[in-house]
Amino acid sequence: MGPVRPDITQSICLALGTLMLFMTFGCQHRSARGVALSDLKPNETRPLFWRVQSDRGADLYILSTPDAGGPPGGWSYPPAIEQAFDSAQALVVGLEPAAWAGDQTQALVATYGTLPPGLSLRQELAGDLWAKLEPQLNSANLPIAYADRMQPWLVEVILQAEAMRQLGLSSRNGVDESFIAKVGDRSIIGLESIKFQIALLIRMPLEVQSASLRHTLTSFKNFEDEVQAVVQAWRRGDERLLARLFSLDGNADQSEKAFLDLFTYRSSQNMAEQLGVLLEAEQHEGERVFVVMGIRFLLGQQGIPALLQKKGYAVKRYSPSALLHALPGG
Repeated sequence: MGPVRPDITQSICLALGTLMLFMTFGCQHRSARGVALSDLKPNETRPLFWRVQSDRGADLYILSTPDAGGPPGGWSYPPAIEQAFDSAQALVVGLEPAAWAGDQTQALVATYGTLPPGLSLRQELAGDLWAKLEPQLNSANLPIAYADRMQPWLVEVILQAEAMRQLGLSSRNGVDESFIAKVGDRSIIGLESIKFQIALLIRMPLEVQSASLRHTLTSFKNFEDEVQAVVQAWRRGDERLLARLFSLDGNADQSEKAFLDLFTYRSSQNMAEQLGVLLEAEQHEGERVFVVMGIRFLLGQQGIPALLQKKGYAVKRYSPSALLHALPGG
């Protein structure tokens, strides 16, 4: 298999987010929660935003991201979020910046995204699934001979990244990248590696990968509506709707629970423990840490805010209107 496109290696985290969206997407989009979109300018946001306080270590400000990239020029944030970032001593992101992994990511994707010798994607997929896949490969300008050597998960990542691009959403304009770009000389901490994210994907058996690919291909006709539903709910700070869209409202079926356990809950627990170290670090007492995290890790009883609250930390979610005002204490 030839070299992997650089834009694909930068889209692994984004693709995991949209993978969960496809596998658990709810049918009802309407909700009365959050600020009205008519009150927001095109790139303006009032996203879910939490403060977690400790009486020993650093305080955390946690900003949600929709894992769907961003529009040209990026997103615009309300004063409280900008203030929290400007006053923070460090930036924490869920996934390490793509630039850190460099050629290693290219090598990992090229190695683990390839089928074993003697196998081809055309042979592994059911005939009707391959027939659905071919038009999408052509639309993404991905040569069939090239795709035929790929694992189903990598094909899915590439198709999702291309679909996002066609919607005008790019990982380069996403929430994580926008804050990384202006962090200056402050520390950046990545809680999970791209290698770990790839490991989650390659751990899926071929039949599960194929089922996921089938679901994605079937959902492409609704792709724009599904992504826009998540993005707009995130912009409005509609916690209830976001939880429903990602099946994090307690109503997931057994297959959804299996995906949530693999792609969401385990990571939420792991990252909550790492954030707990910062909250307990006495050498950082009085400091602020700005955290940017995928929304699916923040919602529900197994989300990071709830997990930290169970450990005894003071957790507050700011309302959309509160984000327009200065934070207490400057």
